[in-house]
Amino acid sequence: MDKQHTAPCRECPWLKSSATGWLGANNPVEFLQQSEAEIRMPCHLHVDYEREDWAAQAEIAPQCAGRAIHFANRCKSPRAPGLLRLKPNHGEVFTNPQDFIDHHSGGSGPRITIIGQAVIAKED
Repeated sequence: MDKQHTAPCRECPWLKSSATGWLGANNPVEFLQQSEAEIRMPCHLHVDYEREDWAAQAEIAPQCAGRAIHFANRCKSPRAPGLLRLKPNHGEVFTNPQDFIDHHSGGSGPRITIIGQAVIAKED
Protein backbone atom coordinates (compact mmCIF):
# COMPACT_ATOMS: atom_id res chain seq x y z
CA MET A 1 0.00 0.00 0.00
CA ASP A 2 1.12 3.54 -0.72
CA LYS A 3 1.62 5.69 2.35
CA GLN A 4 -1.64 6.83 3.91
CA HIS A 5 -2.04 10.57 3.47
CA THR A 6 -3.65 12.82 6.07
CA ALA A 7 -4.82 15.62 3.75
CA PRO A 8 -7.12 15.39 0.72
CA CYS A 9 -5.45 14.77 -2.63
CA ARG A 10 -5.42 17.61 -5.15
CA GLU A 11 -8.56 16.28 -6.92
CA CYS A 12 -10.53 15.10 -3.90
CA PRO A 13 -14.29 15.46 -4.41
CA TRP A 14 -14.69 16.33 -0.71
CA LEU A 15 -12.77 19.58 -1.20
CA LYS A 16 -14.92 22.70 -1.50
CA SER A 17 -12.65 23.71 -4.39
CA SER A 18 -13.16 20.41 -6.28
CA ALA A 19 -14.41 20.22 -9.85
CA THR A 20 -18.21 20.21 -9.88
CA GLY A 21 -19.67 16.80 -10.63
CA TRP A 22 -16.31 15.01 -10.78
CA LEU A 23 -17.51 11.79 -9.12
CA GLY A 24 -16.71 9.09 -11.65
CA ALA A 25 -19.72 7.02 -12.64
CA ASN A 26 -21.77 8.09 -9.60
CA ASN A 27 -24.20 10.93 -9.20
CA PRO A 28 -23.77 13.02 -6.01
CA VAL A 29 -26.46 11.15 -4.04
CA GLU A 30 -25.00 7.73 -4.94
CA PHE A 31 -21.51 8.90 -4.02
CA LEU A 32 -22.70 10.24 -0.67
CA GLN A 33 -24.65 7.02 -0.03
CA GLN A 34 -21.51 4.94 -0.52
CA SER A 35 -19.70 7.21 1.93
CA GLU A 36 -22.47 7.01 4.52
CA ALA A 37 -22.52 3.20 4.24
CA GLU A 38 -19.03 3.32 5.74
CA ILE A 39 -17.44 1.08 3.17
CA ARG A 40 -13.72 1.49 2.67
CA MET A 41 -13.25 4.42 0.29
CA PRO A 42 -9.89 4.42 -1.50
CA CYS A 43 -8.23 7.59 -2.73
CA HIS A 44 -9.32 7.72 -6.35
CA LEU A 45 -5.87 8.84 -7.50
CA HIS A 46 -4.52 5.43 -6.50
CA VAL A 47 -7.03 3.29 -8.42
CA ASP A 48 -7.31 2.95 -12.19
CA TYR A 49 -10.97 2.04 -12.62
CA GLU A 50 -10.39 1.31 -16.32
CA ARG A 51 -8.28 -1.76 -15.46
CA GLU A 52 -9.78 -5.17 -14.77
CA ASP A 53 -8.00 -5.38 -11.41
CA TRP A 54 -9.45 -2.11 -10.08
CA ALA A 55 -11.02 -3.87 -7.06
CA ALA A 56 -7.65 -5.33 -6.02
CA GLN A 57 -6.09 -1.89 -6.40
CA ALA A 58 -8.84 -0.35 -4.24
CA GLU A 59 -8.18 -2.85 -1.43
CA ILE A 60 -4.57 -1.76 -1.04
CA ALA A 61 -4.85 1.94 -1.95
CA PRO A 62 -4.67 4.58 0.77
CA GLN A 63 -8.06 5.58 2.12
CA CYS A 64 -9.71 8.83 1.09
CA ALA A 65 -8.51 11.51 3.51
CA GLY A 66 -11.22 13.90 2.33
CA ARG A 67 -14.00 11.55 3.39
CA ALA A 68 -12.35 11.00 6.80
CA ILE A 69 -12.14 14.77 7.30
CA HIS A 70 -15.76 15.21 6.13
CA PHE A 71 -16.80 12.74 8.82
CA ALA A 72 -14.71 14.57 11.43
CA ASN A 73 -16.25 17.89 10.36
CA ARG A 74 -19.66 16.38 11.16
CA CYS A 75 -18.48 14.89 14.47
CA LYS A 76 -19.18 11.49 12.88
CA SER A 77 -17.00 8.64 14.03
CA PRO A 78 -17.13 5.64 11.69
CA ARG A 79 -18.41 2.47 13.31
CA ALA A 80 -16.54 0.24 10.91
CA PRO A 81 -13.16 -0.77 12.32
CA GLY A 82 -10.19 0.12 10.18
CA LEU A 83 -11.73 3.18 8.56
CA LEU A 84 -9.49 6.22 8.54
CA ARG A 85 -10.11 8.88 11.18
CA LEU A 86 -8.62 12.37 10.84
CA LYS A 87 -9.03 15.81 12.40
CA PRO A 88 -11.63 18.30 11.15
CA ASN A 89 -10.88 20.92 8.50
CA HIS A 90 -13.98 23.05 7.98
CA GLY A 91 -12.15 25.55 5.77
CA GLU A 92 -11.30 23.21 2.90
CA VAL A 93 -13.56 20.16 3.23
CA PHE A 94 -17.36 20.00 3.10
CA THR A 95 -19.03 19.76 6.48
CA ASN A 96 -22.69 19.70 5.48
CA PRO A 97 -23.66 16.77 3.20
CA GLN A 98 -26.24 18.99 1.48
CA ASP A 99 -23.46 21.40 0.50
CA PHE A 100 -21.61 18.44 -1.09
CA ILE A 101 -24.76 17.53 -3.07
CA ASP A 102 -25.37 21.14 -4.13
CA HIS A 103 -21.76 21.61 -5.24
CA HIS A 104 -21.57 18.41 -7.27
CA SER A 105 -25.00 18.86 -8.88
CA GLY A 106 -24.37 22.47 -9.85
CA GLY A 107 -27.05 23.59 -7.40
CA SER A 108 -29.79 21.53 -9.04
CA GLY A 109 -29.59 18.43 -6.86
CA PRO A 110 -32.30 17.12 -4.57
CA ARG A 111 -32.69 18.03 -0.93
CA ILE A 112 -31.40 15.17 1.20
CA THR A 113 -31.92 13.78 4.66
CA ILE A 114 -29.55 11.31 6.29
CA ILE A 115 -31.11 8.75 8.59
CA GLY A 116 -28.57 6.40 10.11
CA GLN A 117 -26.49 5.36 7.13
CA ALA A 118 -29.18 6.00 4.52
CA VAL A 119 -29.28 9.05 2.27
CA ILE A 120 -32.88 9.93 1.38
CA ALA A 121 -33.27 12.22 -1.64
CA LYS A 122 -36.42 14.36 -1.81
CA GLU A 123 -37.17 15.34 -5.38
CA ASP A 124 -39.26 18.50 -5.81
